[in-house]
Amino acid sequence: MRIRTIVLSGIVLLALFAGLVFLFVYHQFQQLKPDYSGSGTVDGLSAPVTIRLDSLGVAHLSANSEKDLITAEGYWVASERLWQMELMRRVGAGRLTEVFGDTALKADRLFRTLALDSLCRTWVDQLSPQSQQWLTWYAQGVNAYIEACRGNYPLEFQILNIKPEPWEPAHSLLIGRVMAWILNFSWKGDFLYWQLSQRLGSGLLRELWPRWPNSQPSILSYGQARSAPTLTLLEMDEAFRALLDLGHGGWGSNSWVVSGKFTHSGKPFLANDPHLELSNPPIWFALQLSCPAYSASGVVIPGLPGITIGRNQAIAWGFTNGMVDDCDFFLEQIDTTRGTYRQDGKTHPLKSRLVQLRGKKRRLRFRVWETKHGPVFNLNLPEGEPNQAVALHWTGRMFSDEMLTFWKLIRAGNWEEFREALRSYRVPAQNVVYADTAGNIGYQLAGGIPFRRDKNGLLPRDGTSSREAWGPFVPFESLPQLFNPQRGYIVTANNRIQPEPPYYISELWEPPFRAERIKQLLETLPRPLTLEQMRAIQADIVNLPGLRLAHQIVQNVRAEDIADLTKQADDILWMLDNWDGKMEAARVEPAILEVTQWFLIKNIFQDEMGPTLFRWFTRMPNFYVRIFYQVIADPQSAWFDNQQTTNTVEGSRDIFVQSLRDAIGYLKSRLGPSLYQWQWGALHQFTYAHPMGSVALFRRLLNRGPYPVPGNVATVNVASYRYEKPFQLFAGPSMRMIVDWAHPERLYLHWPGGNSGNPFSPFYDNVLGAWLQVKIIPIFVNKPLQTAYKITLKGAE
Repeated sequence: MRIRTIVLSGIVLLALFAGLVFLFVYHQFQQLKPDYSGSGTVDGLSAPVTIRLDSLGVAHLSANSEKDLITAEGYWVASERLWQMELMRRVGAGRLTEVFGDTALKADRLFRTLALDSLCRTWVDQLSPQSQQWLTWYAQGVNAYIEACRGNYPLEFQILNIKPEPWEPAHSLLIGRVMAWILNFSWKGDFLYWQLSQRLGSGLLRELWPRWPNSQPSILSYGQARSAPTLTLLEMDEAFRALLDLGHGGWGSNSWVVSGKFTHSGKPFLANDPHLELSNPPIWFALQLSCPAYSASGVVIPGLPGITIGRNQAIAWGFTNGMVDDCDFFLEQIDTTRGTYRQDGKTHPLKSRLVQLRGKKRRLRFRVWETKHGPVFNLNLPEGEPNQAVALHWTGRMFSDEMLTFWKLIRAGNWEEFREALRSYRVPAQNVVYADTAGNIGYQLAGGIPFRRDKNGLLPRDGTSSREAWGPFVPFESLPQLFNPQRGYIVTANNRIQPEPPYYISELWEPPFRAERIKQLLETLPRPLTLEQMRAIQADIVNLPGLRLAHQIVQNVRAEDIADLTKQADDILWMLDNWDGKMEAARVEPAILEVTQWFLIKNIFQDEMGPTLFRWFTRMPNFYVRIFYQVIADPQSAWFDNQQTTNTVEGSRDIFVQSLRDAIGYLKSRLGPSLYQWQWGALHQFTYAHPMGSVALFRRLLNRGPYPVPGNVATVNVASYRYEKPFQLFAGPSMRMIVDWAHPERLYLHWPGGNSGNPFSPFYDNVLGAWLQVKIIPIFVNKPLQTAYKITLKGAE
């Protein structure tokens, strides 16, 4: 009896303890629940600012002056995304180690070497007065929120036991340059071709060189041998991307504009969906800004003032990556003992700085050397004799005033003012599409294109010769542009801009598949074109190159080649032969095709490249997918021969048979023995994952999914996965926007997740379903149709 009493007492005590813990945690969590009612105090406001939240959580800010509006924007965005802003400024400043410990040392080393933080601090004073004002006002609002939430910082700050430091204007510039680095992959293309040129014979290398037949769509067609660098830069960039769960670039974006002569209303359409990592919280923040000077709505990157992509009362604009080659390696001769480097037979002083990083267990101290071209990324250079070094020259380390672009865009009222706004924009280079209320459509490439005398940007340049140096940037007046083309529409999908430009732009274009499909749909859909058709194009999942590949598989493989693996050999080949190209999640054909392609890429390229180079090759989708289809178009390609076999020369049929056999084995082991279990969505899934959601304690609170998803890297509705982590979606439409000037009171928009980064907010994941289903959601401009919450911000007494 006594034992029973003790046991019961213990159970009661444990229950009480668990209850107390639950109540404590519940109380703490309740404190983190956002308050979307009442008022807030923001020092510096001259008059109250009204914030109306619609049913989606989109904030509609209305102020009596631009100063109050931008200040309130800083306050409100920080209230929903402060952790995201904190993380990005720590990335750019090379201060992740202070929070995450030694695992962040390489990432911090990268950004300390790039020195973006110190550069941004010097650039603030060089900015236009308009940009300086915006950044100052915005920082004032962010700091007002940091002060308001003192003692009750967002969840991530409490978990990591850190406090946000005051926000500075330079931090906003820094976030812009971090985004530019994330979007910059031209240096990886240089590295890849450099390494390939060292490892491969001229015949194999020639087959990998970019080919751009004039039959492929270009944007303007709608109108008019040295030693390899160290792996240091690659290793640091890889560590940075792994820490933040980022990919390696090359995913593309879509945008198009349609003239009113093809629409029912006679007014133009603009559609845009930038393809980026699908992060939690999302990359974009949706909002609407109104003051006497303008009224504009769209999305912005948290930490930056204004509207990045969107519309005002007269014009709309959308962005896709310009794919400009804005980065080069320069091979330098440096002498670290004397602190010099050589050019044109003369010595010049090296810049030098000592950097110290402090992890929780380790300290890292290193010296950064810089030539006129940029920082040197070879580590542990022996002192004494002149050494060959690799310097990185990138436009993102050069001054430019992108903030002035957005200050002007939000006010622009016509094509001329739109182009004038883009004049100061340099990095990252973007294709910018345009549509206005007067019925005009247009396109402008915006960005810094370095002039290269030899029109070569894929291989390293000789830093010892001034003839190899970049010339001035291509003048803005000479950059590609279109206005009201005869064809009546313009498509940009990271495809080649111009068939034969007078200067070198890039060899980094995305494969033309998405551009071809959008063009095909715009040409063949019933006219007049409608809003629903614009949505359907954004949702399109027809895989044009996949259709060709499916037929190649059927042409090369016979049923008896795979009959020992499955009793459904005839069914597999029949399904591939009769497939309509749609990458639907519930279909079997996409899974067979995509897994076979995965093995084809491995079986064709890995034996020649070796595991390390192959890993880097497959981390650049715009390279390996394009090159893959380039190679398999030639059945006689030397790449089909397996270098690991002796006395045998494999041909295309051998590799196709082996790859389909590999795919069948993979699908059977992953999904089961029956063909009808092999649904694409069972492999191809998306998890809305927070960086801290990898910790079991927070997984259910922070993560959502997984969800089966359609599409692949070649479909308009892009759904990219990392080759080394098949087939989990990591990059896709970071938002989808449609502007229909027949309805100037509306903007159609959705994004993966919600507007709030707070998991206790009703707006944390409320838009995720619409994004997954590609549903049109209207956001009413100027004033929400229904106000879910109203907040008033007032100045300090």
